[in-house]
Amino acid sequence: MAIRDKMRRSAAQYLQPGEQLEAVIGAQTRSNYLVLVIGVFILLINNFRIIAVTNNRILVLNAGKWSSPRPAAW
Repeated sequence: MAIRDKMRRSAAQYLQPGEQLEAVIGAQTRSNYLVLVIGVFILLINNFRIIAVTNNRILVLNAGKWSSPRPAAW
């Protein structure tokens, strides 16, 4: 299963009744270019997000530090 399908399935649990998921996008809170400056310590400050676009709203879900397909509500 592709990662986009996993993110779509995970984000679906946060939809309201009648809401349709249009798109999901994986994102992170820190730039990859910071790896050049601070090396592997970027893993300590980076977080992943799932941006879910529906027909009514845009959801930003926290997916944690280590994986992007499993969101948690804030």
